[in-house]
Amino acid sequence: MSRFLVVLDVDSTLIEDEVIELLAEEAGSLDAVADVTFRAMNGELDFADSLRQRVATLAGLEEAAIDRVASRVRVTGGVPELIAAVQGAGGLVAVVSGDFTRSSIRSQPGSGSTTGGPTDSRSRAAA
Repeated sequence: MSRFLVVLDVDSTLIEDEVIELLAEEAGSLDAVADVTFRAMNGELDFADSLRQRVATLAGLEEAAIDRVASRVRVTGGVPELIAAVQGAGGLVAVVSGDFTRSSIRSQPGSGSTTGGPTDSRSRAAA
């Protein structure tokens, strides 16, 4: 059986949501985050600057907001079947994220997804 790797981004690929936008809703800063995102998509800001600006709008957000956001994250339709098909064919699935993995991956009961965390370079296939 051949071995291959399928890599999925988290936001708007593995899940239907953008975690930073869900957090911004909790913080009351969704409009500010949307503005920064729009400017970045138009080439006015690079990724690092836009991320810093968006995260800055979350200042003071309590940790409990992460759990509330995690409960709202929606797995994109077809992803569980895609993962099962890849694994059934002998492949591995890797998930990458700019961050916010705690809320996006941990919250998916039954998805079989695991993560090594943002500083863990080990690749783990979704089980």
